[in-house]
Amino acid sequence: MKSWVEWGLAVVTSVFAGTSGTVWFSSPEVDWRVRTDKTERPEIGLSTLELEVDDAVNGEGMLYALPGKTGKVGFALIEAQAPVDAAAYRDVCFRFSGEPKGAHLQALLKDDQAEQPRGTLTFQTDFVASGEVQDICLPLSRFVAHIRGTAVSGFVLNAHSLRSFSIQISRSRLEEPLLSQSPLGFQFALRGDVRLR
Repeated sequence: MKSWVEWGLAVVTSVFAGTSGTVWFSSPEVDWRVRTDKTERPEIGLSTLELEVDDAVNGEGMLYALPGKTGKVGFALIEAQAPVDAAAYRDVCFRFSGEPKGAHLQALLKDDQAEQPRGTLTFQTDFVASGEVQDICLPLSRFVAHIRGTAVSGFVLNAHSLRSFSIQISRSRLEEPLLSQSPLGFQFALRGDVRLR
């Protein structure tokens, strides 16, 4: 297993989705942390996420609406710590497959501003699961600052000091008819390298 410093210094150029890119990290080779509304708020959370890592990072779970809420609260995510200076790059790219088709998921980044008085600061942007394998490239300029799932102003992503990468499914970003389903079964696979280009 590579150290954080090795991840940050590694520069490996190869081909991704028809373009040259730099390997940020190999998804099966890093440690992934699982977080859900159940792990964060066990008194009311119910969502589950089971993770299995082989030649891909495979997740499967159930997404629940939290009791007493409006139906738009409940989440599950995986997070990898992989510090890197990405200031020379425009996009983060990865190969992904997920269901249910049409579900809005989020890619999340943390930088050196993550610890804030109101909670953890993340930068996130959406992508949509097609139900098939997708090569996804997300411009770093699209990542918007959030604290506790709510967009906030006054912060700009510090690409010089990225700290982590996450994939999340959240009820707050689902649309009908998926939003009406609780629990909502989901599964995904993150394959190969996460790259910068």
